[in-house]
Amino acid sequence: MPTGSGHEESQGFEVRAFDLHINKRPVLSGLSNTGYLYPERAVSSRINLSVKQEKGIIIDFQAVKGEAILNGLSAKSEAASVVEIL
Repeated sequence: MPTGSGHEESQGFEVRAFDLHINKRPVLSGLSNTGYLYPERAVSSRINLSVKQEKGIIIDFQAVKGEAILNGLSAKSEAASVVEIL
């Protein structure tokens, strides 16, 4: 992942870094707007997981620095059941 993109020098820029956990397990770490997360650009990650005993999925964005901000999320289920995001 590239770092030091230069946009962190903008006036009013606030560093934001967070980790993504699914069902209390770390899945992606070190997501940051000083790396490859840019304003108004989509980022896509595919994470395959199985849900057993109808326990569902819990998605947690844990702030490391600043506040974790999310402006969109998509989850798809290949099974007939519904995926619920809390």
